[in-house]
Amino acid sequence: MENLESIIETFRKNWKTTNGRFLSLSGNPTIKSVDDAYRESCRKAYSPSVLRALKYPKNISNKVKEELKKDSLNYLSICLDELFNIDDVNFTIFDNWENEVVNYIVNMYKEKGINDYTYGNGQKLVNMAIKYVLSSDIIQYNHPVFKYCHIPVDGIIQKIAKKKLNVEFLTKNGKELKTYSSWSKNDCRDDFLTYQDRIRNAIQKKDEYYSPLIWEIQNWPPQ
Repeated sequence: MENLESIIETFRKNWKTTNGRFLSLSGNPTIKSVDDAYRESCRKAYSPSVLRALKYPKNISNKVKEELKKDSLNYLSICLDELFNIDDVNFTIFDNWENEVVNYIVNMYKEKGINDYTYGNGQKLVNMAIKYVLSSDIIQYNHPVFKYCHIPVDGIIQKIAKKKLNVEFLTKNGKELKTYSSWSKNDCRDDFLTYQDRIRNAIQKKDEYYSPLIWEIQNWPPQ
């Protein structure tokens, strides 16, 4: 296995979008504490989970949208603090934490009449926020959360996992698909758990990767 600290350092210096836009929180002068890192991670994760992945009903005002954004990000920031302070985190504990947090956020949106906000929208927000936390210099690179958390499951990484790990695409209501499945349009938690378990099992069979998330950051974006 390549040195974990070196892997994370490289990720923190180089994490970008496929078109070259810098994403990492490393070196961000506004982040001076762990709480700052959580808040900024949630803020950065919001856009891909909602702005580009959710169509609001026409009767939803901008005020309601902003209130939902503020409330959901504040809630997630608090939950991240709780997660990173769990002493004995493992796969089961993380899965249960993730389920509670995502369901709460989904219900926040549905209570405001935004029924198209899916489990996938909520999971994308949570998973991307954790990846942003990893990109921050404030958080210890080998924190146990990074060993047990879920990976982002966008179409690009699904195709890479299929090619390199022989992991089938994200299912749709339990049905196997011949091409990648939309992360944000999937509303079935069991589909996500099945996919994450497949990734975990594939990674555990290999000695060169510390965890699923570390595999993901070493393989995304594709070269």
